[in-house]
Order: sequence, then C-alpha cells, then structure tokens
Amino acid sequence: MTDTLQDLRLQALACRRAQPISEAQSLGEAISGLFVAAFEKAGLGEHLQGMHVGFFRPLPEEPSLASLERWLRANGAKLYYPRVEDLRERRMELAEVASEDNWVSGRFGIEEPHPSVPAVNPECLDLVFVPGVVFGMQGERVGMGAGFYDRYLVRTSRALRAAAAFDFQLYPQLAQKPWDQAMDWIVTPTREVRTARLAAWLERVPV
Repeated sequence: MTDTLQDLRLQALACRRAQPISEAQSLGEAISGLFVAAFEKAGLGEHLQGMHVGFFRPLPEEPSLASLERWLRANGAKLYYPRVEDLRERRMELAEVASEDNWVSGRFGIEEPHPSVPAVNPECLDLVFVPGVVFGMQGERVGMGAGFYDRYLVRTSRALRAAAAFDFQLYPQLAQKPWDQAMDWIVTPTREVRTARLAAWLERVPV
C-alpha cells in the first residue's frame, strides 16, 4: 500500500528524532557549505548587500544552518525570522532581529523576534529559507501540518524559496494539496533540487 503523506511525515519525524544531534549539526553544516558554494559560483556573494532574506531558527533535530546564517550576514544580507502573528488563524510574520535582546521564547519552543520589532512586508523579501518535514524532487514540500508557511508564502510572490533537508526527507514524488506551496531549491548533503524558477531568479540578480 502506498504511504500517505501523514505516514511519510511521521516516518521522517521519527528518523529526525533518532538521529544524534551532533550528526544533525554536522550534516547541517555540510548543507550550509553547499548553499554558500552555490551562491559564490553564481557570483552572488558581493550582491547580497541589502538583500532581504527570510530565515529561521531550527529545532535541535533539524539541519543547523548557522554557518550559512553567519555568511549571509557577513555579506550584508538583512535577515528576518518568523513569529506567530495569529495562533487561531495559523498566521505568521517575519521580523528583523538586530540584537540578541530582540529574541523572546515563542509558542512552540523556538525563539521569535520580540513583538515590538515591526514585521517586514512579505513582498519585500528576495529569498526565504523554509523548514519542512518531507520534500519531493519536483519541489514539493510537506511541513508539520499547521500551514503557517503555506499561508505566508502565498504573500511572497517574488521571493525564491529554498529548503535544507536530510537525505531521508527527500522523495521522488509527493502528492500535494491545492494550498501546498512548492520550493524552488532544495539541498541535502548529497543531492540538490533546482527548478526553473531558481534559474530565472539567478538571472534577475545583478552580477
């Protein structure tokens, strides 16, 4: 019998929990390096100054992108992080964190920007890094099931969508609901998914 999306989600979550945190961090660093290498190969390093990038603080079992985060900041990118805007409506927003004093503990145990920090207009974002549980080779994404990112991404029509994943999170194909938002670029430690939208985005960035 074909596994349902819920089956695949539960399998991937179980694999993430079973993986040592140290290995998750090591693999995350490898993925960060692949993103950085791809940006540099495309000649984007010097053009990140002022670029608006959506980022996120990962759970301990998710790929750590700390070195990518530092590299983006060092090259002048402005980073914005998610916080819950309306829990009942399952809406989120992104805001810039200028100092460590601007972090607060969020509803799901993840640090969020302080409520006093203004949210960025979603249409200002150039690039968004998106967490997920399972992904497909055509850019499909399945998250935790609450739909926060799906609701947000429909408001970021111009932003490229990138995701980091472990190899066991990537499947040849996934069924999708009409509201599911696809990724443009998925990187694992050994594989990479690049869509036509990524190629078009790279062409628009001045180099």
